[in-house]
Amino acid sequence: KGKTGMIAVQPGSASAIARERGFEETIHRDFPLIDIVDKRFGMADFARSLAVTENMLTAHPEVQVLFALNESSTVGAVRALKARSSPVKLVGFDWSPDLIEDLKAGVIDSLVVQDPFKIGYESVKSAVDALDGKPVTKVNKLPAQLLQASGLETPEMKKLLNPDLKKYLG
Repeated sequence: KGKTGMIAVQPGSASAIARERGFEETIHRDFPLIDIVDKRFGMADFARSLAVTENMLTAHPEVQVLFALNESSTVGAVRALKARSSPVKLVGFDWSPDLIEDLKAGVIDSLVVQDPFKIGYESVKSAVDALDGKPVTKVNKLPAQLLQASGLETPEMKKLLNPDLKKYLG
C-alpha cells in the first residue's frame, strides 16, 4: 500500500510504453492499495530525469516508492534522492556500474536487469535465420530479473554483470 510515482522514458517509445503499461496494469490489478500519483517523462536524459524526479517529489511529498523505467531515468532519480537524503525507495530498470554501487549503498532498493548478451545473441540468430529464409519470431520476449543487493554475489548475477569477454574478444 502507499503512493508511487513513475519516471518514464519518453512518449512513443515502444519498449518504454510496454514497461509503463505492464507496471500500471499490474499495480491496478494486483495491488489496489498502491496509488500511482504521478508519471513524468525524463526524455532519456539524466538531467531531465533528475528535474522531473525533484518536481514529482515536491508536488507529492507522500510518495514512498519511485519506479524509473530505464538507466537514464534511474540515474536522475538516484541523484534527486541523494540530494534530498530521501527515504523514498527506488526501483530502477537497467544497470550500470554506478547504479550497482547505489544499489549496494541502499539508495536503490532493486534493479530490473536484462541480459544484453542474450539479447544480442538472439538478435543475430534471428537476422541469420531471416537471411537464410527461415521463419523468424517477430517478438522474442526475454526474461528480466529483479536484482537486489543481497543477490549481487549469486553466480548468475556475477555472470550477468561481469561477463567473460575473453571468449568474445579473443
